[in-house]
Amino acid sequence: MERKDPLKESLWGKELHKLNNSLGAILGFSSLLRRHLAEDPIGSDYANKIGEAVRDALDRAGVLADMELEVRSKASGEEGSSALEVSSHSEAFVPQSPSLQPTDSGSIDPLLDVDWPHLGGCERLLIVEDDSAFRSLLKTFLCQLGYELVCAEDGIEALELFSSQPQSFDLVCLDRGLPRMSGLSVASKIRELRPRIRMVLLSGTMLRGSSQEENQEELQDLGFAAVLNKPIPLGELAQALRRVLDQPTTS
Repeated sequence: MERKDPLKESLWGKELHKLNNSLGAILGFSSLLRRHLAEDPIGSDYANKIGEAVRDALDRAGVLADMELEVRSKASGEEGSSALEVSSHSEAFVPQSPSLQPTDSGSIDPLLDVDWPHLGGCERLLIVEDDSAFRSLLKTFLCQLGYELVCAEDGIEALELFSSQPQSFDLVCLDRGLPRMSGLSVASKIRELRPRIRMVLLSGTMLRGSSQEENQEELQDLGFAAVLNKPIPLGELAQALRRVLDQPTTS
């Protein structure tokens, strides 16, 4: 049975989820801007400062999410929120990602500085993301890495695109909280069409801590090779996709 993010059940929580996506898009584009301005120290520094400001805003949004959970917990008479916690920057079945912290060089996305040539590929990916800004970021970044992209805005569109050519995709990367049909429901349908397709789940939850152990078996059964919580540094996203794509599989 699919578990729901309790934050998304309230209007306040839904707006926090949207804010998380928007800030994640700004953070990602600031990383791309920094790389584009690599030969311009002033412009690169400005891009870094944008990223730092967004990181601080994300921390504050996380605090607001914690406060919302505490209020809901007290209102329902529950003690604590450990059963509702999910880690903030992690992969379920690949090594855990570090948090969004700047390196000595000032970059919050160091893989984009040193490992760009090794992050890309030429495979065909189906990207399913309902937030337009975050979808634009994924499309911009992954196309720059050489991937061929097909994008969908909701679960129904994703299923239609995949079912029309199920053998043409090398990987499906989809958001968990999609309109019209949830990401997990889409994944279940996709797996019926092609059981061995590689899949990566993006989660926009803002809950703190970790309850991914209770979800791991369910997500593995659905065929997910990795689960990434947004926002994630673009270099780590690309590295995770590359790692999943390089895993041997059969159609």
